[in-house]
Amino acid sequence: MVKGVQVSDDDPSYGLTLASDELNHCADATNVKENSTADKMYATHKSTLKNVKGAYLVGINGKRVFGKDDAISMLRQLYDERAVNLQLELAIERKLSSAETWRAVAEHNIMEPSAVPDVDHQHQLLLADVCCISVICYPHLDFS
Repeated sequence: MVKGVQVSDDDPSYGLTLASDELNHCADATNVKENSTADKMYATHKSTLKNVKGAYLVGINGKRVFGKDDAISMLRQLYDERAVNLQLELAIERKLSSAETWRAVAEHNIMEPSAVPDVDHQHQLLLADVCCISVICYPHLDFS
């Protein structure tokens, strides 16, 4: 999702707090400063936090971002050039619905780890899925 904003403050980070994702080393937006340029992407600060916090920053002004350091240097370069407009491309994390969340909680016994498993519960990982995973780990064996 691409959001365009007009630069409204004198902050080289434009109000974004970025961190490097441990798994794939992408630029992850961990916070948005209130009343900053990035905060103007949505109508309220609360909606900006809801939509931007946890999203990956994958592009700035049409250029791809390949990590936190890359994002910070691109933002700094735009700040030095006194850019008037800023276009941020975000990869927003898909949020689970309430039913999906409770299904995951039930499957992993998060609320009651010592509880006896429900015998009627259907796990979402099928035997075919386990076979596919096993083929990747042990390609020399036949799991059909």
